[in-house]
Amino acid sequence: RLGLDRGAFLGRLTSCAQIATSGCYIARVMLLSSAVSGSGPVARRALVTGGSRGIGLSIARALAADGMHVFVTYAADDAGAQGAAAQAQAEGLHLQALRCDAADPGAWDALFARGTSLGDEGVQVLVHAAGFARDGLLMTMNPADFDAVVGVHLRGAFLASRAALRGMIAARWGRIVYISSPTAT
Repeated sequence: RLGLDRGAFLGRLTSCAQIATSGCYIARVMLLSSAVSGSGPVARRALVTGGSRGIGLSIARALAADGMHVFVTYAADDAGAQGAAAQAQAEGLHLQALRCDAADPGAWDALFARGTSLGDEGVQVLVHAAGFARDGLLMTMNPADFDAVVGVHLRGAFLASRAALRGMIAARWGRIVYISSPTAT
């Protein structure tokens, strides 16, 4: 059970971000809803994009520790993502890793297709933490690198939100949180 008011949830996310980055960075959080807790069903299922490592994994583990069934998405590191999920499960946490290219609409359609766990039951909470940096001087930056970063950070957030909102609207309850770090700005 989530059972946290907005301030406590933000504090927990900031704490997770500090743990994930050894205190070097503080995550900036923007809530798209008026509060994390509120009327409606108790949030029991969450999706954390980029949740197989770093800030995303810390947030996913915190949500799972609060009793939620958490799905995390990852882009490519099968062994790392499945290892993180297995470790969490060994600790009694409900955490499942799902491969998904955040910038690919087809990947989101497949993840939330009818007949799948996410498609049939949806999620009540979406935390978009997927992201990476390919820093460089603007005049020397490769357009493909720019497109890849924008694809995950912006397009990925849009696609994940669109896919998750279907279930939230049907349930008439849901929350979306976007996470950013200094390397993502």
